[in-house]
Amino acid sequence: MNEYLSKVPITDITHYMYQNLLIDLDKRGYARTTISGVNTCANMIFKYAKRNNLIKENPREDVIIPKKKYR
Repeated sequence: MNEYLSKVPITDITHYMYQNLLIDLDKRGYARTTISGVNTCANMIFKYAKRNNLIKENPREDVIIPKKKYR
């Protein structure tokens, strides 16, 4: 996550940006459990920001964790 979002203020992170982060992790070959772990960690960060009125909406809500396609 740090590689993608470290320079972006938390108020500027959108659902679209966050979804693309997960898609890129999938394209780079990360395991689904790793991507799920990143998603869980991000949820904790965004919940903290929302609780402290830094953001109005949690950009992590309703994201789709990419599934691997096996043949």
